[in-house]
Amino acid sequence: MSRVVYRSAVLGLLGAVFCIGCDDPKPPSAAPDDAIVAADEGPDADAFEGNADGGDLPDDSVDPDDGVQPDDGVDPDDGVQPDDGVDPDDGVQPDDGVEPDAGVEPDLAPPDMLPPDMAPCVDDCDEDEFTVEEGDCDDDDPERYPGRAELCDDIDQDCDGTTDEGLVRQCYDGDEDSLQVGQCRSGTSTCAAGAFGACEGQVLPGVEACGGGVDEDCDGAIDEGCDEDGDGVTVDAGDCDDDNPDRFPGNPEVCDDIDNDCDGIADGIREACYDGPDGTDGVAACQAGERVCAGGAFGACQGQVVPRAEVCGDGVDDDCDGAADEGCDNPTCPALDFGAPADLRVACVTAGSGATSIVSAVIRDRDGNLIPAADVRIEGAAPMGPLGSVGTTYYRPVTAPAAPGDVTFDVSVGCGDGSRISLNARPTLAVVAGPAPGAPLATGGCSPVDGNVSVTVLDADSGTPLEDAWVLVGDRPTANWQRDPDAAMRGEDGIGPNVLRTDAAGLAVATDLSGLLAGPQTVTAGATGYENVTLIAVDASAATISLGQSDPPPAPVALLQGQVTEFDNLERDEEADFALVLPSFDLPFVSTLVLPRLLSRFDCWDPITDPGLVGDLVGPSLVPGNLYVPQQPESLLGFPATIQEHRFSLYRYPAVPEGDQLMALAGKVPVQGIIDALLDGAGLTTIIELLDPREIGALPDFAVDGDRDDVTLPVAGVLQPNAGCDVSGLPDDTGVLCFSLGDWSDADGAGRLFPMGLDSAPPDEVDPVRADGVVALDVTTVAPAGIFRNVGYLGVALGLYTDGERVPEGKVNAVTAILDRQTLSADGGRMAFSGFFDTTAMTRQEFDFSWAPVATADSPPVDLCRVEVIRSMRTVYDPGECTPSDRVETYELPLWSVWVAGDPGTATLPRVPGNWPRGGDAGFIDVRDTPADDRLEMRISCYGMGRLESFDFDAADFRAVYDGLTHISSNTRGF
Repeated sequence: MSRVVYRSAVLGLLGAVFCIGCDDPKPPSAAPDDAIVAADEGPDADAFEGNADGGDLPDDSVDPDDGVQPDDGVDPDDGVQPDDGVDPDDGVQPDDGVEPDAGVEPDLAPPDMLPPDMAPCVDDCDEDEFTVEEGDCDDDDPERYPGRAELCDDIDQDCDGTTDEGLVRQCYDGDEDSLQVGQCRSGTSTCAAGAFGACEGQVLPGVEACGGGVDEDCDGAIDEGCDEDGDGVTVDAGDCDDDNPDRFPGNPEVCDDIDNDCDGIADGIREACYDGPDGTDGVAACQAGERVCAGGAFGACQGQVVPRAEVCGDGVDDDCDGAADEGCDNPTCPALDFGAPADLRVACVTAGSGATSIVSAVIRDRDGNLIPAADVRIEGAAPMGPLGSVGTTYYRPVTAPAAPGDVTFDVSVGCGDGSRISLNARPTLAVVAGPAPGAPLATGGCSPVDGNVSVTVLDADSGTPLEDAWVLVGDRPTANWQRDPDAAMRGEDGIGPNVLRTDAAGLAVATDLSGLLAGPQTVTAGATGYENVTLIAVDASAATISLGQSDPPPAPVALLQGQVTEFDNLERDEEADFALVLPSFDLPFVSTLVLPRLLSRFDCWDPITDPGLVGDLVGPSLVPGNLYVPQQPESLLGFPATIQEHRFSLYRYPAVPEGDQLMALAGKVPVQGIIDALLDGAGLTTIIELLDPREIGALPDFAVDGDRDDVTLPVAGVLQPNAGCDVSGLPDDTGVLCFSLGDWSDADGAGRLFPMGLDSAPPDEVDPVRADGVVALDVTTVAPAGIFRNVGYLGVALGLYTDGERVPEGKVNAVTAILDRQTLSADGGRMAFSGFFDTTAMTRQEFDFSWAPVATADSPPVDLCRVEVIRSMRTVYDPGECTPSDRVETYELPLWSVWVAGDPGTATLPRVPGNWPRGGDAGFIDVRDTPADDRLEMRISCYGMGRLESFDFDAADFRAVYDGLTHISSNTRGF
């Protein structure tokens, strides 16, 4: 076992395997009461299973460091005086025959007459590496010396003559769910006389003031419960103006420039219209149109076809008089200006998207005059609408063809004698391919955006189209786009909304022919029961967006229980055997860096049932359910004992009839080292940091269609200590964890992954080499044989905060990592990790998220960042009688996911309309309508894709994020 893994082991595996004096565990990041840690750091640590604490020794336990044999009947706490060797409780006379009260000063006894362990100390008596001459102000207390961090206890820890100086921490006296919501903000508390004082500067929840537009009670809703205008609808029920009784959801819309029905759009009322002469509506090409109310007034009639000058040669009754092509005997060509312009309103469309453009041409003579009743044709290999004209301009609308490829249009004029001549200008429409087919998230098409944006919305789990999903193009609802080609050519203002609904193919097409829809756009998709997904400032005319379910019905899950078999050695070897059982996972799971989710729900286990001293000392223990311990003989405190079996239990295992890979990672930890560390008061780190892996097992293609209590998983594979991690350049105060991972598909990270080995170093071991040195860790790999014959190999090194007293503000759950998919092979290899992204803290102010950019001078640039708002569903359960407290199991559901190119340090959510799914909660969720323990959390993840030559946010298959992933920085905290 390496020194680093041994240190991790002595940090407390026995706290999980042989818990002495167990009590309710604390998370490893939890700071002592006097530590200076922000009160609003991150989500609750107990949301992550796998945090436990070894506890303190019970009053009747024996400390082997006292030099007293556990069975000699001597109580080391009896108060033996070091100066005279007399135990006042036993009445024994010391060797000099003097009673303790006889007036003899015990300090007069010559030092050479005292036992060695009772000789007077003269230099660094408390062994804190400081003498009195060097400034130690209390040489009997190892917790007081120059340079030590000051604690809030009215004691001068750093020996500078003052106590509690400079100790200020963030504080908040309100409910933790209200912090950073609405007006609520944290304050600061200053330590004085050994205690932190009142919280100053904080803003606590108040009474909601109706009509103020402020969330005074900090529950995530503004003016809830208010019905000031008496229209029967409260603000939290969707009333968008509680001062106006004529504005509420469901109220009929009126043409008055007011949003009467609170759907985010004013007016929008449509009515039929026709401006042509009486008797021509419905004759030949003539037909009625529609006008829409905008700005409090009905606009021009759009879509109507009224009588116009007869176009010769088209066989159409253009003037709606009952005859076609009458009067077409005027020769045109001799006077025609063949250099007249012809162009496109939109120069690029996405193939098969339904996007629209207009081909137009000016028909005039050489003097610039209109040629009346010109016989004009506009032709090209694309779907086209009827020919229209405005003044001297003739035009035809064009719909994007199904296949990509340039389309050139020909504009010709009939000469009146049966001949035709084309204009010199031949406009060409670029028809480009859309996003990568089959990609769950992708962008593509035309860039820059010009007049059209098409969005296809899919179900993330099944890949099927979502009909009636919502799409918003822009950062808030508007209604000023021009969709009508005829109205666009007449120069009329548009009244089309930028809020769309998808069709049966999951497609929504945003069109604007007036020039407003141009350049980078914020595109958001959502659907009832699904998350919202936003692409910020994407300059692409087409996107495919997959939505995860945000409130799904309970998915089929199973409880799997069983044994791990074929351990290499279960003899009394002073090393504890155990295995961690877990499913395989994918690279997106690794990229979130929420490794505690590898641990299952905790339960109670009684490891030693043998009668006698050991059985009395070692009580029931709280351990992760997916920890398996075989029955084995061992030695504890010098006494033989039998460690009892702990069967593994995997809760909430998804039902996967098609098959999964169930894994077991088995290893050993020296028992005596664990005991020594436990008796020294060491805490417990997460169980996955404690493994010294030696064997591995797998059940490939393991089908799950319900509960099972008979699963048998053999550890038939031997792990070879042939690989390592050399880590440098870690952020301040972080420790390091290195994993070797196997890939079932041999596709370099594209398949299902499993851990093969791990090693770790805490921050105090990283510190000596943090500036310019290397932390050397050792990991293992499995040989490519048997069921592992086709595996691939990769590794990951993580910098994370494992010392609760050294966590920077806002970074409790911050992690930075580097992936290596080049070095490891069947023969092992030594990976070198450097150039980490920095860690970052994230804050939120209403719809604005901010974070410190994570690229450093030594790291690659950031290609992409993702901000997530997550619904954390928390289930409280009783793990058993070994702890007085219940535990919490969490299950995450997505609410909103935002992607942004690069690392801008900020992202602003769009404002969705009130009739959007969850629109009444601004697109989030009202936790008051969910189980009491539900929480909202937010996560930032920034990615560097060093395996790609480049990443184009505007033309990307987002699967490439994981194909090219090399660097990650992530953090999660309360919403």
